[in-house]
Amino acid sequence: MGNVQSLKNKMDELHSCVRYLQEFRQISLMSFTETWLDGSVADNCVSIDGFKLVRGDRDLNLAEKQKGGGVCLYVNEQWCHPNNVTVKHYSCTTNVEILAVGLRPYYLPREFSHVIHLTVYVPNRNVAKDTAVELCSTLQDLEIAHPNSFIVVDGDFNHCTLKNNIGNYYQHVQCCTRGQATLDLCYSNVKEAYSAKPITKLGKSDHNMILLQPKYRPIIQRQKPKLLTVKQWSSEAIDELQASLDLTDWEVFIESTQSIDELTQTVTGYTNFCVDCVVPTKRIKVYPNNKPWITKEVKSIINKKKQIFGQGDMENLKSVQKELDKILRREKDLYRRKIEKHFTENNMKHVWAGIRMMSGYSNDTSKNSRLPSTSTIYANELNVFYNRFDCHDFSGENKELHEILSNRMYCILNHF
Repeated sequence: MGNVQSLKNKMDELHSCVRYLQEFRQISLMSFTETWLDGSVADNCVSIDGFKLVRGDRDLNLAEKQKGGGVCLYVNEQWCHPNNVTVKHYSCTTNVEILAVGLRPYYLPREFSHVIHLTVYVPNRNVAKDTAVELCSTLQDLEIAHPNSFIVVDGDFNHCTLKNNIGNYYQHVQCCTRGQATLDLCYSNVKEAYSAKPITKLGKSDHNMILLQPKYRPIIQRQKPKLLTVKQWSSEAIDELQASLDLTDWEVFIESTQSIDELTQTVTGYTNFCVDCVVPTKRIKVYPNNKPWITKEVKSIINKKKQIFGQGDMENLKSVQKELDKILRREKDLYRRKIEKHFTENNMKHVWAGIRMMSGYSNDTSKNSRLPSTSTIYANELNVFYNRFDCHDFSGENKELHEILSNRMYCILNHF
């Protein structure tokens, strides 16, 4: 990524870099700001073989300056098919220019649905606060529409920062990008997603190019799968359990217990004992990147699809795909109802767990805490703050205010 300050007159150098330099040829995305492109420049003039171009030219009717500006994104076709590149959002105001592009590459970790890349150019450093608010509003809309996406925001921020406006976004560029200043930044909603290093400038631009190399390790590599013991409920097991409970003499429990709490505990323990004796169990492995709606039935259909694909039977493959889509819709609907059930049944534990997961809230208050380290000092400060009015006598002021209001009310009544 980088600020190129006119892309058209640097295309020859960019073509050479892509052809002869490995770091350019194998790169997934190239994000440029200040392209200075407009309607008079055709796509063929700035196209690169093997890359799909997505332009966000400056709107002269909305921007404050008529010259300059503009953003663009080059997508490597070996990394993402051109048909899987869509523009999610584009805006051009006096504060900021934003181009948001949705990407579905050939390979993506299962924990992400797709990638959303935002190229941002802030033309004026004096509107940094307004720019941050506008950019954060766009990010929130994209997060609501695409909750499981990997979002990357880069470009020339011109001393604008998102640090105090939105959480769960991490800045990856620590090196200088223009002189001794760091103006070109990269944010993402994944911690330690990239490592940044400066590379040579493009043409006579005064901004260094920044090469962002991925550091992210998929969750399947960072977390071990969990081994869980689950019960295999079946109609035969339910009938056998029902028969064992029907043969139980419940009067024995009532006569041998002294209180309702003891009776409840005894009956619950006996019931669990019967379940453990009748219902068989098995050990399953749960991988950390599994979606909650990927059930045993879904996996069996996926394996069936793979088997038919290996046989080359295209007709049956279409029918199996329709069956898989139908089951996925059903399982997702069941999972949605399960989540909604937490709200209808006031299950606040699971509700807050979901909110903390979506907001990135951490229970670790030792970091970035604004409270004093000593609780006694903080409590005394609160006492002084809320009791500061008790040390003053306001009886004189109250009496004076009462007389003024009484006189005004008397004058109003006489007037009518």
